[in-house]
Amino acid sequence: MKKSIAIIGEGETEWFYFDSLRVASRYPFRLAPDFPAHSDIDHLLKLSKAKMKEGYDYVVCLLDMDRLNSVPAGMKKYQVFKNRKENKGIMFIETNPCTEFWFLLHFLPKLQVKHYTSYEQLLPELQKYMPGYEKTKGTLLGPSSMIIFQSTVVLTTPRRMARRLVNWQHYTRKIG
Repeated sequence: MKKSIAIIGEGETEWFYFDSLRVASRYPFRLAPDFPAHSDIDHLLKLSKAKMKEGYDYVVCLLDMDRLNSVPAGMKKYQVFKNRKENKGIMFIETNPCTEFWFLLHFLPKLQVKHYTSYEQLLPELQKYMPGYEKTKGTLLGPSSMIIFQSTVVLTTPRRMARRLVNWQHYTRKIG
């Protein structure tokens, strides 16, 4: 029995990332919606709920927290929505500050404990490894993006870095 997955992102970045992983790894899923139309929180929440009602087995919604944190009313709506019992079937992935942080983790030679609060703050660091990177279709289809987007082997590095960051965060909470 096939499972259906709806992956909903705020914009082109998330769509291209997941679609290229799908192609490179030959995953048998299709992104829904085909391409994001709006990135406002109201639209994303409405779309997530609609995909649940359509009968998708899994609904994943990716949110850049730097954008959401900049709109307090939107953050409040999101918090209320995700805590409602009827929305428990939706998996929310909160990228902090943004999806590009995940891209940066592909390149870091060792764990860095630097806090980025926004895409703008993270961008110069990412551009050291992906010169000229910006959130445009041209860049997302460019050769440096393909390193990330089409290499399943490279995924071990950001996963390892993400685990280390989580472990570091738990450790600092215990001693702090």
